[in-house]
Amino acid sequence: MNIIHKIYRKDAHEISSIFFSNENMLHIHSQIVKQVFYETQITISKQSDMEVLHIMSNIYNLYGSTPKSTKKENGEVILDLNYRVIREATDNAKSGILMYAKYLKDASTLPEPMDRARATTNDRSLEMTKTFFTESSLHPKFQEHSNFLSKK
Repeated sequence: MNIIHKIYRKDAHEISSIFFSNENMLHIHSQIVKQVFYETQITISKQSDMEVLHIMSNIYNLYGSTPKSTKKENGEVILDLNYRVIREATDNAKSGILMYAKYLKDASTLPEPMDRARATTNDRSLEMTKTFFTESSLHPKFQEHSNFLSKK
């Protein structure tokens, strides 16, 4: 069963059958690897077939679903679709590489400690008051106990 038939539940025309062919998928995979290396100097492995197929499907729906009349125009459409897929997949891969590099950098460095808090007033003395347990603040039962202790 054809991949276009699986995805769209309809028969393929010339552009879609060439665009979704295994040979074209392999070509797109190799171009993604080359383009990412060219732009980042980092070699990546072949990307997931499902991810690339998803990008191809989206690009095809947006730009390639109307068939052209001549073979020359069909070839140009396929080249344009391939370029768009390679560009999209390359940007996704570069974004992932940069995020991973940032993660490694952040994970390998210790966080800088914050400065100590600064006093906002110049007065460093505390006012002492006798508001802590005066006899009038005690419960009447404990006032008797307090009177008993003070007599001793």
